[in-house]
Amino acid sequence: ARKRWVAPASQHPQTTRRQPRSVRNRVGAERSGSSRENGGWHPPAGWWEGWVEWVEWLLYEFEVANRSYEQACSVARALDVLGDRWTLCVLRDLGLGPLRFGELLELESGIGPNLLTQRLKQLRARGLVYSEPLPYPAKGRGYALTALGHTVEPVLRALAAWGDRMPAEEGHRAHPDWAMRRLPERFQRASHPGTARIRLPARAYVLEWTTARLSVARKDTDRFDVEVEGSQDALLAWLEGQSTAPWQARGRWRVQGDPASWSTLEAACGLGNARSR
Repeated sequence: ARKRWVAPASQHPQTTRRQPRSVRNRVGAERSGSSRENGGWHPPAGWWEGWVEWVEWLLYEFEVANRSYEQACSVARALDVLGDRWTLCVLRDLGLGPLRFGELLELESGIGPNLLTQRLKQLRARGLVYSEPLPYPAKGRGYALTALGHTVEPVLRALAAWGDRMPAEEGHRAHPDWAMRRLPERFQRASHPGTARIRLPARAYVLEWTTARLSVARKDTDRFDVEVEGSQDALLAWLEGQSTAPWQARGRWRVQGDPASWSTLEAACGLGNARSR
């Protein structure tokens, strides 16, 4: 008897749309570097399969971008806006100040330009992020948080505190921006207010404090009481509570200006040389 021909599963009618092949076949997507998480798409060898894959990818991305829990719950409404992968990381990095698209792409290692563009577009549509000309002397435009975007800061602080309960993974990348965000939480009380500028080869931070509060911003200024020039490794070591004396001996950590102001900041945060005393 002749065998009855059965159409492959890919041709069966379905009531719900399947994920695209690049999502179903993770191994192939990772080998080609075209996974959805990487924000890219590369067609297969055949031109027809390439067009089908392209249409499936667009439909899937449209569904993901417009999905909602559709629940009358404040937590669900918040997750509708903030629950997508990379969204909170983008808001975290914009919390210290405006960034260019390329700088965001460098900070969010693992995200592709297409996916980052989509996340920024969603955040702008929700009123959390806007685009603005960068402050002098920088050129071009950058992305910054709106007043509504800054209201997510307590959520990020609560997530960071909860994340401290989780064991740290070896080999994960560290960045001074992420560590500097936690510095105001360590600030206790200062004997007098002041301003410090920390300059790294690629960026600068401005720390302003009163007797009871510390604020950190990723920007530059020419008005400060004390200035520190150093390397990224030295700054990370200082933020971890290590003494800066070894870094100063190697010329990778220099304090200029009013040393009393720097000592006040270190004592208020329990960091650096004040901690070692």
